[in-house]
Amino acid sequence: MTRKLIHDSLYETIIEKIPEGVTLVRADDQLIVYASKKFNKLFGYGDGELIGEHVSILSYNNDPQNKNKTPDEINRKLEQHEKVTLDIKTVKKDGTPFMCRATFSAFDCQSASKNDPLSAPNFDP
Repeated sequence: MTRKLIHDSLYETIIEKIPEGVTLVRADDQLIVYASKKFNKLFGYGDGELIGEHVSILSYNNDPQNKNKTPDEINRKLEQHEKVTLDIKTVKKDGTPFMCRATFSAFDCQSASKNDPLSAPNFDP
């Protein structure tokens, strides 16, 4: 095993052991590039099913409280390097809405396609 594979494997193991669901979202187009097993289970998706989906697939759009918490507004705060924690109404794959606390933070990741910054929301029901 190469050093990079060991390094990547270690990070994946750590992320998968975190009790909250973790996802990585590319900032420029808001596409999901990674979702942990816990995150997939929380939202009712299979492994890899959310990859390439727009993050809005997780937002419960019929809730007036969510209107000020759109991905664009969250991204604006992240561009200012602020960590954002919100209680938001989300939706599972089967359409079931539920409230969760989401914490968003941004970082630059050279391994992301197009070298775009990523946001890393943690979701805790």
